[in-house]
Amino acid sequence: MKKLILPRLHVALGALIVLSGFASCATATPPAPVAERHPPEGDAVRALARSREHAPGALADAVALTPLDAAVAARDRGDLRGAIEALESIGDSDEQHAEHGLACALLGITYFELNEYEQAGRVLARCDRSGPVADLVAFVRGEVLRGLDRPLDAVKAYELALSFPRSPNALKAQFRRADALFEAGPCDAAVPTYRKLLETFPEYPAEADVRLRLAECGLKSGEKRRATEALVALSREVPGRDAGVAARLTLGRLRALGVPLPEYGFDEELRHAIALRDARRWPEALVVLDGLTPELPAQQVQWHRERSKVLESLDRYAEALAALEDAEREGARDLEDSRIRLLRKLGRTDEAVKRSQRRVSSRRERLRIAADLYYRDGEYGKALDLYRQVAGRRRDPDAQWHLAWLEYRAGSPSVAANSFARLAGRGVEADKARYWQARAEAKAGRVATAKRLFGTLAEAAPLSYYGIQAANRLLDLGDATRYAEVTGARPDDVPSDEERGSTFGGVLWRGADGTEPEGALTRTRKTKRLREAIADYGHALPELERALARYRMGLDDAARIELRIALSELHRVSRGSPKRLADTAGSLYVDFRAERRGVWGSRIGRRLGLDARGRAEDEARLTRVKGLGKQVAGVLRSLLVEVGDPYWTRRTSLRDLGRRQWERPSRSTRPAFRGAYPMAFQRTLAAETERRGVPPFLLTGLMRVESGFNEFAVSVAGARGLLQVMPVTGNLIASRIGDHDFAPADLLDAHTSITYGSWYIGELLEKFRGQEPLAIIAYNAGPHRVHEWLSRRRSGTTMDEFIEEVPYDQARKYVKSVLRTISIYRRVHADRADLYVGQSMNTDFRSNINW
Repeated sequence: MKKLILPRLHVALGALIVLSGFASCATATPPAPVAERHPPEGDAVRALARSREHAPGALADAVALTPLDAAVAARDRGDLRGAIEALESIGDSDEQHAEHGLACALLGITYFELNEYEQAGRVLARCDRSGPVADLVAFVRGEVLRGLDRPLDAVKAYELALSFPRSPNALKAQFRRADALFEAGPCDAAVPTYRKLLETFPEYPAEADVRLRLAECGLKSGEKRRATEALVALSREVPGRDAGVAARLTLGRLRALGVPLPEYGFDEELRHAIALRDARRWPEALVVLDGLTPELPAQQVQWHRERSKVLESLDRYAEALAALEDAEREGARDLEDSRIRLLRKLGRTDEAVKRSQRRVSSRRERLRIAADLYYRDGEYGKALDLYRQVAGRRRDPDAQWHLAWLEYRAGSPSVAANSFARLAGRGVEADKARYWQARAEAKAGRVATAKRLFGTLAEAAPLSYYGIQAANRLLDLGDATRYAEVTGARPDDVPSDEERGSTFGGVLWRGADGTEPEGALTRTRKTKRLREAIADYGHALPELERALARYRMGLDDAARIELRIALSELHRVSRGSPKRLADTAGSLYVDFRAERRGVWGSRIGRRLGLDARGRAEDEARLTRVKGLGKQVAGVLRSLLVEVGDPYWTRRTSLRDLGRRQWERPSRSTRPAFRGAYPMAFQRTLAAETERRGVPPFLLTGLMRVESGFNEFAVSVAGARGLLQVMPVTGNLIASRIGDHDFAPADLLDAHTSITYGSWYIGELLEKFRGQEPLAIIAYNAGPHRVHEWLSRRRSGTTMDEFIEEVPYDQARKYVKSVLRTISIYRRVHADRADLYVGQSMNTDFRSNINW
C-alpha cells in the first residue's frame, strides 16, 4: 500500500474547480486523465480543513446537535478521531437515518485524511451511489484505490465519478483516470489522452509531470530523439520541480549509456537566457549568457543587449551601462531610453537630462522634461525653477499642483501653503490639497492654523486616507484632545509619544488582530433557505442540493463553489440559447485578459464531446435554467452570503450601506460594515499570518483591495486569485519555500493564494524593516522599484511625503487605499479608532528579496 496525499487542488472537496467547464462530459467516452504529483505529506488534512471554513458567527436553525453536527465540530477542532466516533454512532444498520449518506461519505473522507485507506475503502464502498454526494464518494474512492495500488479498480471509480454530468469532480476525474491508467501500464492507454489533455489544458498544474511521463513512454517505445528533447526542455524550464530533477537524472543515465543528447546553438541558448530573464531568474540568465560565444555581428549586438538587461536587473548598473555601450559600438540602435534610465540609476541626472532634451525640439518640452527628471530624482530646487517657467500663468491643475509641491519640497512652506489653499479652493483634489496646506503651515511654524486645518479635514472625511493622516498629524502636534474628538477614539486608543516614536515609518499595531472568533460558533447550520430554494429551483439547478449536502458536511468551500456554478449558469443562459450553449464549457473566472481563458488555460466555450443523448439532456437542462425567473439570481446571491462567501458578502453589504460607507461606523451600521469588510478564510489567514509574522489586517486589506475577495479574479496582466499574485512571482515564491508541485493555476485556490501572499508580504516587511507602507507599495510596484525610489529621496523625507512622490499613479493610489482599508478593519473588527502611521522612515533596506 502506498501513502496517497490529496492534491492541493482537490476538486472533490471544492478546493479546485469550479473553474472547470461545468457542463457534462460524462456521457462522452471519458478521455483518460493526467498525471499529477502528490503534494507534501500533510496537505490532505490541510486541504480538507480549509474546505471546512465558514463564516464566523453563523447562526443555527436549531440548538440540538446531530451526530453529523458533532462530527463536523470535531473536524473543525482538528479532532479527526472524535469525528469518526460521532459518525460511527449513526451505525451501519441505521440506513434510514436522514443523514446516513452524508455521514458515510464524511466518514470515508476522514479515514482517507488519516491515510487509512483500507478502512476508507470499506466505508466508501457501502455509501450511497445516487445521492447528492455520490460524485464525491466515487472520486475519493478512486483516490483510495490508487493509494492501495489498485489502479485498474481506481479507473472504474473515476469513470463512475464521470457519470455525474454536473459535478465539478468530472473534469478532475478525467485526469486522475489517466494517472491510474498510466500506473497500471503499459503506456499505450494513457499517452493519447495525455497529449490531448495537454493540448486542451496547457496550464494544467501537473503539466510538467505529464510531459515527463510522455518522455518516459517515448524512451520505452524507441522515440529517443523526441523523448530526450522533452527531457532537456524540462530540465531547463522547471529545474527545481520534481519533473525537472527527474529529467536531469534520466539525461545523466542516458549520457552514461552513450545516447546522443540534443545540442543547442547560439540562438537557442540566447532564447533560453531571455526566458530565464523573463522568469526573473537573473543569476541563471547571466550564467547562460556568459557561457555563449557570439561570432556574427548581429549576435554580438543581441548578446550585449541581453547582458545589459540582466545586469541592470541585478542592480549592477555600471556594468549594464558598459554592456549597452558595447552593443552600440557593434551597431545597435534605439538604446537611448535604456541609457537614460541607467544614468539616472547611477545618480548622473544632469547627463540624463541633457540626453533627454536632445530628443525634442520644443523649448517648452525640453524645460518640462528637465523639470520632471530633476523632480523624480529629488533635486527639488532645480525642478522648481524649471516648473515655474513651464507653468507660467497656466491654470492647468496638474502643473499648478507640481508647482505647489515643489515649493513645499524646495523649502518655501509659506508660499506652498498659499498655493495649496488656492488648489483646494478650486476643488482640485480638495482633501489632498487641504492636507498639504496644513503640512506646509506646520512647517512654516503656524501650528494653530495647521491644527485647525487638520482637525477640519479629519472630521469631514474620517475614513479617507487624508482624513486618517490629518488625525495622525494632530497627535504629532501634541493635540490628543482634538484627535480623540475627530476620530471618536477612547483614551486607550490614543497612542503615546513613546509608542509613536517607536514606529519609524510603520503602522502602530495595538489591540485585537481580527483573527479571534467573534462569538461562539454552532455547527448546526443555517439551511432553511437552502432547502426552500431546492424546493423551488432544484429541478433546474441540481447544484443547490449538492451545496446543501456539502454545507451540512462542513465542506463550506465546496458548498460555495456549487452555488457559484449555479449563479454562473444562470448568467450564461441569459447570453445565449440553450441549443447553442449545450455541450460547451463555461468558466467561473472573472478574467480581464484580452483573450479570456477557462480552467487551466482552456478555451471558453470549447466543445465537451457529448454524444447525441448527452447534448439533448444538456440542452433540456439549460432550457429549465433559462425558464427560471429573474429573482433567482438574487436568491443565489443571498444563499452565497448565507454560506459565507466573502465576495458576495462584501458586495451585498456595500449595497446596504450606500452612502453611509463613507461615514464612521455606528452601532446600527457596524454589522453591515463587518460584512463589507469581512475577515475571509479566517483559519488559513490566522495560521499563515502568524507563521510569517504578518499583521492579519494588513493581509486582509491587501486581499480586499486586490480582488474584492474573488478568488477567481484574473487581471489584465495575468495576476491571479485573492491576492493577485503574478505567475512569475508565484514560481519564484515556490522555489524559495520548496513547493515543488506549484503551478500558476494554484493561485486561483484561495488558501494557496493566502499562503503565497503572506510569504511575499512577509518578505517585503523584512526587506523594508517592518514599514508597512513601503511593503504595500512594493507589493504593487515591485521591491526593486521601491528601493530605487528610496535611493533618490533626500534624507529627512517623511513617510507621507514619500507616498505622495511614488512615481506610479497606480502604486500611489494603491498604498493609500490599503491604509484606508486597514483603518476601517481596525474600527469594525477590533473596535479601535486609531491607525497611526509613523513618519520617520528607515531607508536602510535589506537584500532578502528583489523581485
